Amino acid sequence: MNDQPNNPFPSLIEGAVRLTMSSREIAELIGKQHDNVLRDTRNMLESLEKGLALKFEGYYVAANGKKNPCFNLPKRETLILVSGYDVVLRTKIIDSLRRPHDLQRQDQRKHHERRLAIRLHHQRVAALKPSVKRPEPLGPGLRLDAEVAAE
Repeated sequence: MNDQPNNPFPSLIEGAVRLTMSSREIAELIGKQHDNVLRDTRNMLESLEKGLALKFEGYYVAANGKKNPCFNLPKRETLILVSGYDVVLRTKIIDSLRRPHDLQRQDQRKHHERRLAIRLHHQRVAALKPSVKRPEPLGPGLRLDAEVAAE
């Protein structure tokens, strides 16, 4: 019995040191011919950095025994490539990257609003408190009426 989950893209294995996806898997996933994906991958990698394509080049052995070129792309480059094919996917990626930034800005705004509300509250409370002065100490011959009545 095979305990491994059924993964249609075997190079994407969780827990591996590096997640990669081959250009053949990408072609299958997006429904394009592999030679077109190879061309697009080369163009993308060369646009990112001169000579970068060499870093990810590989090959696979076809059914006829022939070695054919392919690319084995890490997660970042895979996302760059496939997001270029699909506007909806590209939008989801951009939105998911913006979300933490937007949440951080909302948190900062809420924190600022709370601080302003607390400051206003303290100002209102201070305005409502009557100003109470401490009584001045009585001179040596003066006594309060309450003291005289108590005698």
